[in-house]
Amino acid sequence: MQDIHNVRKASLCIEKYIVDTPVITSDILNSILGHNIFFKLDCFQVTGSFKVRGVLNYFLSLKHLPEKVVASSTGNNAIGVSFLSQKLGIECKIYVPKTAAKIKIEKAIYYGAKVHIVESVTDISKLMLKDVELGYTSYPSSEHEDVIAGAGTVCYDALLHLQEKSIEVDAIFASCATGGMLSGSLLAKNLIMPHAKLFGVEPSVVDDALRSIITNTVVPIRKNSDMSIADGLNIGSIATATLPYLKKLDGFFLVQEEEIKYWTSRVMQLAQVQSEAACGINMAAVKKWIDMNKASGDQKRRNILVIISGGNVDFTSLAHHHCSNISDIACNRSSDTTEFFDLSKN
Repeated sequence: MQDIHNVRKASLCIEKYIVDTPVITSDILNSILGHNIFFKLDCFQVTGSFKVRGVLNYFLSLKHLPEKVVASSTGNNAIGVSFLSQKLGIECKIYVPKTAAKIKIEKAIYYGAKVHIVESVTDISKLMLKDVELGYTSYPSSEHEDVIAGAGTVCYDALLHLQEKSIEVDAIFASCATGGMLSGSLLAKNLIMPHAKLFGVEPSVVDDALRSIITNTVVPIRKNSDMSIADGLNIGSIATATLPYLKKLDGFFLVQEEEIKYWTSRVMQLAQVQSEAACGINMAAVKKWIDMNKASGDQKRRNILVIISGGNVDFTSLAHHHCSNISDIACNRSSDTTEFFDLSKN
């Protein structure tokens, strides 16, 4: 694991190239849940997601830029790499799985990338190896510490914003794909608010991150596994470099598809933002954590940070749940199907 101060260095490195995205709250949601929920809105970031942070920190840290680069992505990473490649005049090739959201593919193409859609994420590594033999430089994604530090700036910036308002965060929730954002968030919270708990979240149908943590080895998604509505989390596996970080999380949540759809819709409604399902999933975990604390007799009002890491939404695949009475969030919505795994004793 790298020095926690690297996330501060990354923030300074990329700050003039990115948007200072806001941290907002919802009075209605806070009143219903009895806690203070703060949303870091990197859905308003350049390219529509946090991914460009890691891409920027990686490329800006290189001594020599490559002439051509190849990367794999479920979508947002593709947009980030293609965006920066266009700015730097680098030839860019991207492989995406067929489950990638159409809007993400279109954005990557708009920024000049040659996008190849593949049937299975397990085929991508073989294709990229062939490209490396042809002279392409492989973008390492979350396998590189500079990418991890850059990804962590989304949490770093949010915590700095709240610290300036004298708000101490009790818990941070972020979803897990390759694990870069969670790993970088661990650096950020250890630097600024070390007492805050950090939780990872992923779909129950794509539980490779949790299984990797439990077995202490990187495992792929289950063969013939169903894909999640949270398309940004349909990754072949976590990055090997992120496993040591993920093992230091306080806990992990697995969320069912219906809960992902429900809470994504609620976040859009209450926060008035375009949130991907890969972000809305976090609120299902928040509700579970609140219910667990309540069941144990803990009535303290908490400050909770939720990372909304992207807003490149494919509305054709996301079925919204209409709710005429918003209070059903507290009164009728059970969190029983969301599973929690305590990692604090690892």
